[in-house]
Amino acid sequence: MQKKLYLLVFLSAFALLAQAQWTATGGPYGGDINRLKIAPNGTLYTVVSQKLWKSSNNGDLWSEVIPTSPTSLYLNDIMIDSDGKLYAVYFSQLFVSSDQGVNWTTM
Repeated sequence: MQKKLYLLVFLSAFALLAQAQWTATGGPYGGDINRLKIAPNGTLYTVVSQKLWKSSNNGDLWSEVIPTSPTSLYLNDIMIDSDGKLYAVYFSQLFVSSDQGVNWTTM
């Protein structure tokens, strides 16, 4: 009986210590985040409301990536290859960027 009590106390304490602690970050704001992607250099990327967002400090602060070319770009999802090249889709269009999302070309 005493062993069962010790086991119960141990498991209860372990369960309390094992719970994840979550902290709110500084964005991105304006929609749901469904997927986070991480580049080889550690930069985090996500798509929120069809816009690309990135964080270079583990998600503490986020900034929207404003594309130069094309000037108006809407995305549904992104992927990142092992070289850090970004691939994005918008319905049936596939885009690629080799400069962290500033310039995109249609594939």
